[in-house]
Amino acid sequence: MSLKEKILILFNIKKGEEKSISLMLLYSFFMGAVIAFFYTAATSLFLVGFKRELFPVAYITGGVLVFLISYIYLRFKKRFNYKDLVQAGNLFLLISIVGLVFFQIFTGNKWVVFLLYLWVGVLTYFHGISFWWLASNLFDLRQGKRLFGLISSGEVISQIVSFFSVPVLLQFVNTEFLLYIAIAFLLFGFLTFLYIIKTNSKKLVSTNYNPQNTYNNKDDLTIQSVFKNKYFTFIILLIILPTFGVYFIEYLFFTLTKAEFPSADVLSGFLGIFLGFTAIVEFVVKTFISGRLISKYGLKLGLVLLPLLLLFSTFLGSVFGVLSGITSMFFSLIALSRIFIRVLRTAFNDPSTQILYQPLPVEKRAVFQGKIEGLAKALGSIFAGVILILLTSVFIFNEVHLNIIFILVLILWIWGALKMYKEYKGKLLAIIDSNNSIINESKNKSNNVEIISKFLKSAKSDNLNRYISISEKLEPAFTDSLIVELIKESKPKLLPDILLQIEKRNLTFSIPVIQELLEKNPNPQTSNILLQSLKILEGTDNLAYNDLIAMSSSTEVGNRKLSAKLLGFSGRYNAYKYLQYLINDKEYEVRNEALLSIGRLKRFELWSVLLEMLNSPYHGLTAATSIIKIGEPILSDLDVLFNKITHNTRLQLRIINIIEQVGGEKAINLIRSKINTTDNLIRNQSLLSLSRLSYSATVSEQVFIKQYLTEEVSVIVWIIASILDIPEEKSTEYIINALKYELETKKNNIYALLSLLYDSKTINQIKENFENGDKNSRVYALEMSDILLSENIKSIVLPLLEGLSYDDCLQKMNDYFPQEKLKVPDRLKEIIFKDFARISSWTKACAMYILFDYQENNKTEDVHLSFIINPDLLLQQIAIFSLNIALPDILNERVDLLKENEKYKFKPILENIKKGKLIVFDIINLLRKNRYFNKINENILKEIAVLTKEIVLEDGEALLFDINNESFSYLIISGEISYFNKGKKIRTLLHPELIGELSEIIDNSNGAFMAAGSVKLIQINNFQLYQLMFDYPEITRNTVALIKLLNITKTFDYV
Repeated sequence: MSLKEKILILFNIKKGEEKSISLMLLYSFFMGAVIAFFYTAATSLFLVGFKRELFPVAYITGGVLVFLISYIYLRFKKRFNYKDLVQAGNLFLLISIVGLVFFQIFTGNKWVVFLLYLWVGVLTYFHGISFWWLASNLFDLRQGKRLFGLISSGEVISQIVSFFSVPVLLQFVNTEFLLYIAIAFLLFGFLTFLYIIKTNSKKLVSTNYNPQNTYNNKDDLTIQSVFKNKYFTFIILLIILPTFGVYFIEYLFFTLTKAEFPSADVLSGFLGIFLGFTAIVEFVVKTFISGRLISKYGLKLGLVLLPLLLLFSTFLGSVFGVLSGITSMFFSLIALSRIFIRVLRTAFNDPSTQILYQPLPVEKRAVFQGKIEGLAKALGSIFAGVILILLTSVFIFNEVHLNIIFILVLILWIWGALKMYKEYKGKLLAIIDSNNSIINESKNKSNNVEIISKFLKSAKSDNLNRYISISEKLEPAFTDSLIVELIKESKPKLLPDILLQIEKRNLTFSIPVIQELLEKNPNPQTSNILLQSLKILEGTDNLAYNDLIAMSSSTEVGNRKLSAKLLGFSGRYNAYKYLQYLINDKEYEVRNEALLSIGRLKRFELWSVLLEMLNSPYHGLTAATSIIKIGEPILSDLDVLFNKITHNTRLQLRIINIIEQVGGEKAINLIRSKINTTDNLIRNQSLLSLSRLSYSATVSEQVFIKQYLTEEVSVIVWIIASILDIPEEKSTEYIINALKYELETKKNNIYALLSLLYDSKTINQIKENFENGDKNSRVYALEMSDILLSENIKSIVLPLLEGLSYDDCLQKMNDYFPQEKLKVPDRLKEIIFKDFARISSWTKACAMYILFDYQENNKTEDVHLSFIINPDLLLQQIAIFSLNIALPDILNERVDLLKENEKYKFKPILENIKKGKLIVFDIINLLRKNRYFNKINENILKEIAVLTKEIVLEDGEALLFDINNESFSYLIISGEISYFNKGKKIRTLLHPELIGELSEIIDNSNGAFMAAGSVKLIQINNFQLYQLMFDYPEITRNTVALIKLLNITKTFDYV
């Protein structure tokens, strides 16, 4: 580790922040020296030249002066660019201080000293505005919590040097000369300020004040509107009280100090040493403590720490004062309070107060901050002066009495800090909520019905038939209802096409909807179309029950299909018996319609048929959607099936998906019963489903969920360590990408688990802002997480969400989940043998794919040999493939040792590999090259790939889309396919085109797809593809989005 890296870690600085921090440190260094020399000289001259009774008057006058300057300053904001105004304010500060200093030096007028003392407040006012305006624009909220204390520590360093140099300088010069030194540093500070603005012009907000563009659009940021807002009011309170505390403690400290040191030079020497010591403490706290504590324990600590410690020192001082009077111990405790008010205010209270501004819109933040800095600080100074005059002149209280009264102020301060924290938390939640409203919500949809519903609603007259055809394939049990829903929202142009679909599909249940439209629609043309459809549908609806029974045994397929459909709407008790007959029809379409009618009838006598068909490669999707149509009544039977098929994890996962889509309390309870299973895949799917159902875990479940959360975090840290151990190069592209996807998947699991422990709406809003929001949205989401999560969860979760680099994240998590750095082959082996519930088979396959490239002394072959007989086809094939290339002799030796039944399964795979046939690993990568699958993760594509078949067409052969009642699509691997329509060649298709029902190139009776030479293709079974789309809605989402993007309308249209 280089020296620079060590320094960055020591000071908690992240890469890319170095320049901004360095400039801010330099600026604060110069201004710290200005304040040190100017404050020491002005205060010493004032204390010597005026009696203690005038101290409160100075506080009042100073407060009024600062208020007037801030008022004038804010008035200028309405006319001038804010960035220019801040620069003008700094120029005014430089000119005014130079003028006052020279006027005092040459005249010796003691009232100029009074003005110089008052100008300390003006100096701190303009410096505060300038410094925090820069800081709040250069750094976001999260950076602010970590860095605000650090960047202001330059001021402390310069003050240490400056204060300790005062006694030395006074041996050669007098107190007045310190003012010249202050002017010199002020000039350097001004030049640095200008340079920061020049080099960071894009980050720094430069807006004109606009009354129509304020935090509250209803009114301008007037004093009245500020106090009407509770959040603003508490910010003001938390600025008034510390300012009040500064002047109150300063009065006590200076009255006691003045009595001890009557000479200006002696007093300056004492203040230099005391304030120098204070500055050392401040530097240590700011640089090494405050940022880390606020980042770890949050804003609440930063707001309450100062008043709590002041309460401690003030209470002790009061006790000693009452018992012993004004002694050295009493003075020591007042001095301790003076150290607290300086060190903790600048290290904790001020940075925390600046964080309170961050939830305000960036263009309004500076306006409000400027108004608060002037108003609140002026009020704090004025209140301190007025109360001190009342207490010392009217009631004649001494320092001990004042100390006791200050305890009441501190209690009010602590109460205000706690209330402010509560308001701040509410403000962040409101911001997250408002940001969430503009974020694309489609990503969170967990089932195909909602995706298809939106898809159909986007249809136009030229693509409606195409969209309905796709809908029917993906959601057979809900398509009819979705079509009828279209009537209510359709435009007049689309209505005839929708009605034609309703007529063709014999959707008699749409009759009430059409009648309602007739009553509401006065347009004669539209009414005629509706009347025609109504007449046709009523004719079908009036078919006698006996007619339906007769049609069920008709020789015509169309009649049997219509019978199967209409029996589903029949109210007759025995209708289900004829459906039992039609379920066994020889035609696929009739069987499918009968299964859909079971969903419509919802008769329990037929539920067993749906459950049996759930695992069918041809009717599984129809059965699943019909079960969802039946809903809650069938869930108990479905759960019984789940418990019977313990050997079929794929079907169990589909059942959980179905239960989730049914929803409701019973569904939640059934899924809850599965979270304690030993099967990690089932457990994980159950937890994700409960999260999507907005379930809140019970106390007993929370213990388990927290344990599982910790396990998931440990896997994430392990994945990060794996990414860092494997070099990013061309050969490792697959494994690196696979690990990164695993990382994102695990992060989603973390959100799901958190939503079971905390308010799910808040967690989902946080997740959306992290993933889809802008920088400020992500910062607020992180801050909300900081507030919402318990300490033990926050410590292990937040580092994963902060957007840290892999190295920083690993280092931050080292105390909880230490990771060993491994050599590449050792890391790859660890990935391969990781628990399947933790790492997917695709990631393992990617590791196995490159393992031989990193082998050491041929020690890796045992890894591949252990997978040549494996139930996972992807891993088995990649192991055999790799061994066949690298170590064919060793592979053959091991084959000879296999049992006969193992050889029977093994040899066809080896033979195909030797023939150059594609393996699942290759097919996945080929699918990824097609636009329909390029956004689908490889773990899902694996489910498609294992069901595909490699075929070869010779020159002139035609593609067949329906073979033995099965439907297929094709992906071109190599060669050319020519599309002919009515004997004319339309176009040539190449790799990686997809040809089939879901693509933009589909078959019809007028066209043919012919091989132009030898063509290699992947054949995809459409029935199985649609079932996978039901299980993985992301495939559906990607497909329909692409279809809409390409604006596919008619058969063979290609965009």
